[in-house]
Amino acid sequence: MNTTFLFEEQFESAVEQILKDLGFKTATSIYIDLCELKSQIDIIAYNMGRLYCIECKSMIAWKMNFSRNSNKWSYLGDNNIWHSIHSPYIQNKNHILLCKQYLNSLEGFSKWQEFYGIQNFDITNILIFKNTLNLDRLKDDIKKEIGIFRVDDLNQITKIYNQNDKPLSNLSQIAFELLSSLSDTSEEAKQKHKLYIYKCKTEKLGFFRPGRHCIGST
Repeated sequence: MNTTFLFEEQFESAVEQILKDLGFKTATSIYIDLCELKSQIDIIAYNMGRLYCIECKSMIAWKMNFSRNSNKWSYLGDNNIWHSIHSPYIQNKNHILLCKQYLNSLEGFSKWQEFYGIQNFDITNILIFKNTLNLDRLKDDIKKEIGIFRVDDLNQITKIYNQNDKPLSNLSQIAFELLSSLSDTSEEAKQKHKLYIYKCKTEKLGFFRPGRHCIGST
């Protein structure tokens, strides 16, 4: 599928369809609201025993300078100009943090954790870019560490993130079902979240508050 000229929701929809074709269970536009913290997650997905939190970036990028520990990334855009963006890795790390806090707040999920004897529940951080981005020389261990993939690389995800633990597989599937129930694809939800992000940026609230454990764009 050629996704070069698909942007935002159209790009996310294309990515979701490809994941479905690869056997993933998916849900889009997951909204989590815990006190002053709110997040909108592009896609959550489950396949072969593992739960994935997926952030889609639809800009046209040819090259990218990135690091797991850097708050700012840069990319060479279609106009041959370098642009600076909030780290998608940290952005998605915030999403995962809120997912875990939400799941831990549910008595039912806590009981399943006790039943399976799992304390440290894992959600995999995945970032998806267009095929224009040159990642040909990127080693699998770096892809795994940062979770960075192009659309054409999506079939590699389950190979790189191997998971054979049956209790963890069962718990991941339960978590997927709980999180997927928070899906809201309405225009009202989207606009409400955009206003929340604007307020957070201007008033330094939520994940934009200085000194917060994990700071980045939600």
